[in-house]
Amino acid sequence: MVVYTCVIDGYDKISELNHYDSNTKYICFYDKEVNKIGPWEYVKVSDSLGGLTDPFYRSRYFRILPYKFFDINDKLVWIDAGRIHTKKFIEASRQFFSKDIPLAFLGKKIPHKSFLESVESNYLKKGLISPSEIINYCKVLSDLGWSFKKPPIVSFVIWMNGINVSYCDFWWDLFLKGPKRDLISMLASLEICEMKYMQIPNLLNEVISDKGDHKLNRLKPYNWSNTYSDDEIQTAISYIKKTYLTK
Repeated sequence: MVVYTCVIDGYDKISELNHYDSNTKYICFYDKEVNKIGPWEYVKVSDSLGGLTDPFYRSRYFRILPYKFFDINDKLVWIDAGRIHTKKFIEASRQFFSKDIPLAFLGKKIPHKSFLESVESNYLKKGLISPSEIINYCKVLSDLGWSFKKPPIVSFVIWMNGINVSYCDFWWDLFLKGPKRDLISMLASLEICEMKYMQIPNLLNEVISDKGDHKLNRLKPYNWSNTYSDDEIQTAISYIKKTYLTK
């Protein structure tokens, strides 16, 4: 089992509160200097990896395209570098890898109960995509056959029981066509590629803990700003709902 992460453009900080397992391999990819703590194998990568100049896209390169760095039969666990993993994290990982399921995500309550709520709060209000761009992206998703009915999934931890290269490539291509967060592209890819997956419970923050000033592990805040009016946002939401969610 390999637990891996990345610290790109100095955005994240590895927590000193992490629990480590002596029988697990830990790999951290980075492009700029990092505080090298814990048993991680720190692997330096180019700051133009994959021809990508935007650090946000470079960070997703590792998460979405693991076969670029690992064998397709490896048992992998992606975790966002700023998250604190507990002893339960290793136990949950081993339990998952004993099952015949290709993928798992961390199960956790999230405030957005629907696709539209997620689009409004996570994308439009944060200025990550314009109203016209999200409308065009929804047409792309609809043409590919997405139902728009899948609920949001917490994805800062991804368990992979081997790597499905076709699914990874499909997700990456869809991600590049959309906004600077990979939640929508991930949900659509899972459904369109007919991927079997499960969610692993995170009861009482036992698997991944938000204790220990987790937010302070983030060295750089996202440069997010809302540049769209409420009227523009609601017009886009209404159009998407009418066009794609009332069929």
